[in-house]
Amino acid sequence: MVVRTFQSIPLSNLPEPSGNVLHQEPATTAYIENENLGTGTLYIAESKLQWTNSSSGLGFALEYPRITIHAISRDTNHFAEECIYLQVEREKSDEGDGAGGDIADEEDDDDDEGSMIEIQFNVSTGINRPNSYKQVENF
Repeated sequence: MVVRTFQSIPLSNLPEPSGNVLHQEPATTAYIENENLGTGTLYIAESKLQWTNSSSGLGFALEYPRITIHAISRDTNHFAEECIYLQVEREKSDEGDGAGGDIADEEDDDDDEGSMIEIQFNVSTGINRPNSYKQVENF
């Protein structure tokens, strides 16, 4: 069940990904549009990328086709630290989908269908960033 949606990214209680997990990175801070979502675990699986907050258990999963750009950003003028940078397609609003969940939209006033969302992952140990990126790069 979706607990809330942030910038069209649904946040919900997610189990660890099933299937082939290629890389797992604990102590990774996630940012959506520069908004800190906290620290959790980044999972890079064969079919998707998933992040889950260590404290709340809330997280999000992105199917690879939705990720349009991925890179390691070293531009500290744009973001304070080196990070894994993604641009993902904003999902179209699913009005009337009958899900019936408790969805509270935050900051979705600019619901431009087709626009991009920026997501950054700050891996706490910089040495692991290239490892994490290498796994994403293969898709």
